[in-house]
Amino acid sequence: MPLPLILGAVAAITGVTHGAVKIKEAMDTRELADRRDRHNTERFARQKEMTTRTLAALGKTKAEAESSFWAYSDAMEKIHSRPEFKPYQQDGVEIPNYDGEELKEVSIGADALLGSLGGVVLGTAGGIAAFGAVIALGAGFLVGDIIFTGLRLSKEADAEWEQVIREREWVNQVCDYLESLDAAARAYHQTFNSVLEIYWPHLEAMVHMVNDQHKTDWKKFTLQEKLCVENTTLLVGLLYSMCKVQLVEKAYVQGEMDMVNQVEIDLATKNAEQFLATRDFTLKV
Repeated sequence: MPLPLILGAVAAITGVTHGAVKIKEAMDTRELADRRDRHNTERFARQKEMTTRTLAALGKTKAEAESSFWAYSDAMEKIHSRPEFKPYQQDGVEIPNYDGEELKEVSIGADALLGSLGGVVLGTAGGIAAFGAVIALGAGFLVGDIIFTGLRLSKEADAEWEQVIREREWVNQVCDYLESLDAAARAYHQTFNSVLEIYWPHLEAMVHMVNDQHKTDWKKFTLQEKLCVENTTLLVGLLYSMCKVQLVEKAYVQGEMDMVNQVEIDLATKNAEQFLATRDFTLKV
């Protein structure tokens, strides 16, 4: 065989072999990219689901507390000659004064939310919106058409891999944020429940006194009955303040990640814990 033909044949074989190697490398890269992509997507989905459920549970608790404000306001308005309770200010803890109309409006809104969502765990939208923490996140990764040419396929596989790496960094950031939000919401929910454990018996006792025992003259209330009303009023104010806390602080720059509003959450938690620890909530009515 003439030398030029031999060289040409060798070059052709070399080119085919090189192309086959490139295709094999590209396919391996694609396969690894697909696995990483599935891992990214699954991790994001798991964390989003966990955080959403946590926020939904907290939102439901908040809505139930707000819904109860109507019963408190209704009972309070029936008590004649009651004093004007001053805002609570002690040891850095501040609790706003009673505002019956405002509390009733909040209660109506909470009832509407609970009613519209029925038996669902307050749903994703309701639970999250209830505490101002909106999750509008999505992970997408579109793979382009496969071009069966060694070099072209290799370049596309490399580009796809780079996309997966970028997506992984994004997923890590989002999941870190969701994990922080989940932890903050769980801790805040625990504090919220600590207040409610004291609030529900007080509210029940106060409503029973007014609506069932028909005690509506403040001057005829015993000291323990007056203390029950006063403590219930303070607990309502505390809960109302806690309900106003926004769990998420929106990013100032578009495209940046939102932040957990940890400062406000910690302050509300500290105020609640300190208030519960420094006051006697023993019911004797």
